[in-house]
Amino acid sequence: MHAATALDRLASLAHDLWRDRLERAGWSRGPRFDPVAKRHDALVPFDQLDARDRERAVLGVGTLDCLEQLADTIDYQRGTDRAFTLDEMREGVPVVHNDPDRNDPSTLAPNEPGRIIEWKAEAGQLRCIRVEWADGSTSEHHPADGELRRLDAE
Repeated sequence: MHAATALDRLASLAHDLWRDRLERAGWSRGPRFDPVAKRHDALVPFDQLDARDRERAVLGVGTLDCLEQLADTIDYQRGTDRAFTLDEMREGVPVVHNDPDRNDPSTLAPNEPGRIIEWKAEAGQLRCIRVEWADGSTSEHHPADGELRRLDAE
């Protein structure tokens, strides 16, 4: 999608929000702007605005740098350190601790792999992962904390 098309779509959405706000405040469409009577000639669908008002809406949205901000909200996680999900939970999935210090071979406590042995879910969301480590110890981890990562990219 071209930026100009995206700005037009966002300007249309912003215009709809503006219309909703004015209508909730008691404004209605009129042949010309009249603040006393709460009438506004721009209370029409975006595609019915005159060219000058459409251009102002597009310019207004464009000054917000919102296309970059919207794009920055997207994070399609991939790779070994993506968040764990309930649908991929299986006993025996190999994991390592996501602490970089534990993955450093020069440290005294190398990060030995563990395996998922149990998990808990609440309201369809993965809440806790229980791991058994190579030394036989077990620990619980909360997926949102990002403490674990997969050994292999799946």
